[in-house]
Amino acid sequence: MAMALREWLPGVLPGEEFFLSSDIEKGTLWFDAIRKHLKKADAAIICLTPDNVDSKWMHFEIGAIAGKRTESRILTYLFGIKPVDIKGPLGSFQCSECTKEDTRKLVRVLGKLCKKTEEKFDEEWPALEAEISGIPPVRVSDVVLGFGDFLNFKSFREALEDCSDQSWLDRFARVLQVLDQLRKQQQQVAARCQPVDAALYGQIVSDLDNYLRLIKSQLVDEKRFPRVDGKLDFGPASWVLPEAARICDQIRRKVHQLGGGVSQSATVF
Repeated sequence: MAMALREWLPGVLPGEEFFLSSDIEKGTLWFDAIRKHLKKADAAIICLTPDNVDSKWMHFEIGAIAGKRTESRILTYLFGIKPVDIKGPLGSFQCSECTKEDTRKLVRVLGKLCKKTEEKFDEEWPALEAEISGIPPVRVSDVVLGFGDFLNFKSFREALEDCSDQSWLDRFARVLQVLDQLRKQQQQVAARCQPVDAALYGQIVSDLDNYLRLIKSQLVDEKRFPRVDGKLDFGPASWVLPEAARICDQIRRKVHQLGGGVSQSATVF
């Protein structure tokens, strides 16, 4: 996001200097270089995304320029979040969403600082719009490290009728562990990922809860079933088998939709 602006702004405000941390030469002390450029900057554009809105380094940079004795301007540019999503001190700065009209207002503010007009804005906007639209969203697998690895667990990989030790309590405990871990990350996923991905993640949590209830209601008391032709015979409880397989298959497909889990060629129960 910042790189796109760094490359685009000179086209609408020619002659001005725009600095990005990646402009620092190799071998230079990064901290000293950042501090030097922040001290002489007349304005700072802070690109806020779901992935960095809580970044400590970003808050340090904002503090460095906000603490200048001479007047400076801090502008926030939002990608994938709304102004209402910004909490704390950041919410007090003028913000712009990455729409054409809000970006025009951002450029206009910068233009006033350097006494220039944004005459070429309409001509240059399509280039920035294309760059913005090409920025990939934050995926669930970026937020939840190892997302979907639980599909490798026996609890999800082995069909109930194939269970060798019939340790239903262990299976219950493992599913409960997975559910608790995903619930702990659910708020972060909702804050940082696209709404459609966050909704799908919520469905996985719900599916796991249903699977847990199924195991608890039918198997957690350590029932033992006879084995017939190599398969467990659940008798009157045989309806549990297709239901458990259905729920686990739903979980597997949704996990893969979100970019996590084992190879899609694997059969997981």
